[in-house]
Amino acid sequence: MPAQPKQPAKPSARAAGKTVDDYVAGLGGWQAEAVAELRRIVRQAAPEAVESIKWGQPVMPSPR
Repeated sequence: MPAQPKQPAKPSARAAGKTVDDYVAGLGGWQAEAVAELRRIVRQAAPEAVESIKWGQPVMPSPR
């Protein structure tokens, strides 16, 4: 059987311009509530942290 041609890679969410706010807007119910509370806690504990999208989900990269 001949090999199937590879599909072009889909651009990453971050490269496509997706923000953490976009990610959260796509949630509903308890998930949206849980993420909102987690964001509040992290922002309070680490106000200098910067949110980003990596692996298709929100992350807060460690400082370098």
